[in-house]
Amino acid sequence: MADGIKRFSFTGSRFWFIGLFVLCVVGFGQSYFLKLLGQEGDFSYYVHLHVAMMFLWLSLLIVQPILIYKRRNSLHRRIGRVSSILVLTIIVSSVLVIHSQALLQGNAEAKGLTPEEFLIQPVAMAILFLIPYMLAMVNRHKPSIHARYMICTALPSILEPTVARGLFYGFGIQPPLLFIALLTLTSCIFIILIVAERRQETGRHVFPSMLGLYWSMNIIFVAISTGPLGFIWQGFGKWFLSLPLT
Repeated sequence: MADGIKRFSFTGSRFWFIGLFVLCVVGFGQSYFLKLLGQEGDFSYYVHLHVAMMFLWLSLLIVQPILIYKRRNSLHRRIGRVSSILVLTIIVSSVLVIHSQALLQGNAEAKGLTPEEFLIQPVAMAILFLIPYMLAMVNRHKPSIHARYMICTALPSILEPTVARGLFYGFGIQPPLLFIALLTLTSCIFIILIVAERRQETGRHVFPSMLGLYWSMNIIFVAISTGPLGFIWQGFGKWFLSLPLT
C-alpha cells in the first residue's frame, strides 16, 4: 500500500486453528478421549454430540480460510450459509451438557464449587461464542471484519475450556487461581492481536470491542453471582437446574 500500512490477511489463521485443534485433543484427553478409548466414561449422547459439533466448528475455522486462499469463494459462502445449523446444534448441545454436568454428582464439588457456581463459566463461554458469530454474520459482506469476528468465536469460548482442563487435570490448578489464569491468558492474546493490527484501516475495532465484551461478561457474572447480588445467579441457577432437560 502507498502509505506503508500492510493489510492483514487472515487466511493464515488456519495454522493457528490447526494448533488449537491439536490442543483440544490434548486438553480433553484425560477427561474425555482416554475414558472413551478405555470404555470408562459413561457419557450421554449429547456429550458426544457437543464434542463432535465443536470439533466440526474448529474444522470449519480451518477450512474456510483455505477456501478464501484458494479463491473458492462460492464454496466458502455455501458453507457459511449452513453454518447457522451447526451453531444452533452447538447451542442446544451446550445447554444440555451444561445442565447435566452441573447436576453430575461430585462434578462441581471437585472444583470447589456449588452446582449453581459451576454454571457460570460454561454459560459465559456459550454467550461469548454466540455474540461474535452473530456479528460475523451481520458483517459477512465485509471480509476483514467478518474474519475477525469468526476468530473470536474460538477465543475464548473454545480456548478457555481446553486450557482449563489441561491446568486442572494436568497441574491440579483449581478456582479461583484457575479463573485468574484463564482471564490473564485470554486478555494477553487479545492485547497481542490489538497491538499487532493497530495500524489497520478497517476492522481494527473488533478485537478491542471483543476484549471489552469479555471483561464486561466476567465483571457482570462475578457481580451477579457473589456478594449482595449473589441471589440473582443462585435463583437463575436453581431454576435452570430444576428443568427436566437431562
